[in-house]
Amino acid sequence: AAKKYPAGPVGEFGRNPVGTGPFRLKKWIPEGDITVERSNNYWEPGKPYLDEIHFLNIPEVSSQLAALRTGQSDMDQIRQVDLPLVQNNPGLTVVKHESGAYYGVQISVWQEPWTNKALRQAIAYGVDREAVCKTFFAGECRIAYTPEGIGWVYNPDIKPYPYDAARAKAKLAEAGYPKGITLSYWARTTDLAYAEVLQAMLAPIGINVELLRITDQDWFDMRAKKQS
Repeated sequence: AAKKYPAGPVGEFGRNPVGTGPFRLKKWIPEGDITVERSNNYWEPGKPYLDEIHFLNIPEVSSQLAALRTGQSDMDQIRQVDLPLVQNNPGLTVVKHESGAYYGVQISVWQEPWTNKALRQAIAYGVDREAVCKTFFAGECRIAYTPEGIGWVYNPDIKPYPYDAARAKAKLAEAGYPKGITLSYWARTTDLAYAEVLQAMLAPIGINVELLRITDQDWFDMRAKKQS
């Protein structure tokens, strides 16, 4: 009989991956390293080229960079601000590409106080996207119009909120918080530096952001269960 997975948005399917890809799961340590090995039944002859890939679980960004520079790891995604540290390294090759990755804030609009549209607008007006691009991303970015920057879902005609501190404060007052408000921000370990930038930007308009650290796995589980 076919294996049945428990009810829910994810269930146990993620722990028993099945697919037609070039690699198959060899070893997985929960919240740890993952090793995949070459699939001899892959549909395209001669591929994959590698016998095995080992994914290192290194939560801290600084440690990830150190592992790359010392040769402990072979490939990683580098933050724009860290480019000067790797561009002149003779043992590394920097490859730039436009991807669908994006940085942003996910808001639980079904929970208070996020059901308040004016509060959400205050945050939108209070974030200077151009400044974030020039500083945090060292100019190596595009201002987001939608959650995706490539492909059929990308629509450049949708314009983001402009930075306007005065309008942000007005919207905060309209939301019922003329004296300001303290909000919790669950920041994944890999996004902590970005969260700190937003925290600094929102403080002048009266929004005090309380940063709460969480691992990537716990964050995804919490989002799936709508607990944040």
